[in-house]
Amino acid sequence: MPISLAALVFVLAIAACNGYDPVAQTRAAAKLPANYREMFAAYIKAEKRYTIRDAMITEPYETYGGVLRKTPYATVCVVTFKENPDLLGRLLIPIVEEDWILTIEDGKVDRLSAIKKDPCPNRSPFPEVVG
Repeated sequence: MPISLAALVFVLAIAACNGYDPVAQTRAAAKLPANYREMFAAYIKAEKRYTIRDAMITEPYETYGGVLRKTPYATVCVVTFKENPDLLGRLLIPIVEEDWILTIEDGKVDRLSAIKKDPCPNRSPFPEVVG
């Protein structure tokens, strides 16, 4: 049974709202080395100053490169969950999250600053950094 045009438009609209673009995602994944997860895990472990209770990672995606960069960055978002460092805040919110927007430039991991809050959609477990 053929799919109606309205149904196809609806599915594409939902995919666009969720930010899922399979072509851009494939393009972004191709820009990162095959061992990007290990590289990002090593970077986070070296930079963190706290115990990570849990972590999630997105699939590679493209993000805006800024005014001086003509091509978008191939990025991955990692969300780490840690104990609240504020002693009083720990009573109300014991676990807080931290977003890491990461890319690889010239063979080195680089943490990008997000101009807007990146929601880090479509996350999956990232046990490589827990501990």
